[in-house]
Amino acid sequence: MQEDPGKEPTLQEIINIKLIESGEKERLMELLRERLIECGWKDEMKALCRAFIKKKGRSNVTVDDLVHVITPKGRATVFSLGLCHGSFNAGCIESEREALLQFKHGLKDPSNRLSSWDRDADCCEWPGVICDNLTNHVLELHLRTLSKDEYYAFNANGDYDEYWERSTFRGKISQSLLNLKHLKYLDLSNNNFEGIHIPKFLGSMKSLRYLKFSGAGFGGMIPHQLGNLSNLQYLNLEGGY
Repeated sequence: MQEDPGKEPTLQEIINIKLIESGEKERLMELLRERLIECGWKDEMKALCRAFIKKKGRSNVTVDDLVHVITPKGRATVFSLGLCHGSFNAGCIESEREALLQFKHGLKDPSNRLSSWDRDADCCEWPGVICDNLTNHVLELHLRTLSKDEYYAFNANGDYDEYWERSTFRGKISQSLLNLKHLKYLDLSNNNFEGIHIPKFLGSMKSLRYLKFSGAGFGGMIPHQLGNLSNLQYLNLEGGY
């Protein structure tokens, strides 16, 4: 059946056109993400996105691949697969995986805690990494080592000094972390960075809200650039010097 050339475009057709032409795709997607979370639809939409990707048999989806969901009451919700995958990709974001691999390369990891941080794996599944459930942006890095009290709570007869020497990260903090634009939480506490200075570039990571370097073995002056972290809500450098 041929379409009537004089027929008014549907709402979905208008959205398809405007989404591509407006140049404001990212802003619109962020607004839709917020509304999904507010309405409690996040998990349902994520499952639908993943099912759609699996059905298509590919991980990359274009902006044109909009899904039109009709509820039993006939209400329509139009959303992009970008709601589930900020880069339209079913796995972690490639540039952020590369940033994490460069960060790993700068560390000394005697116990191979980061052995599963591999180029072929989804970085959102790596130990210590937490991603946004919708966008897959890296949000948190939990790379602390157990404190003495924590260790003995689980290993009453253990040797903490041996554990600490074997398990702590050393080395340097790679500037590649700057590519984690959405990182909010960074915990490197109870490691042994052997007196190196806290990197000044951390002051440029505007999304940081939680920064914990207590007992991590940093030295020198605390960089004044940390004062630029306007969103920072928690800072702990105790015993790090």
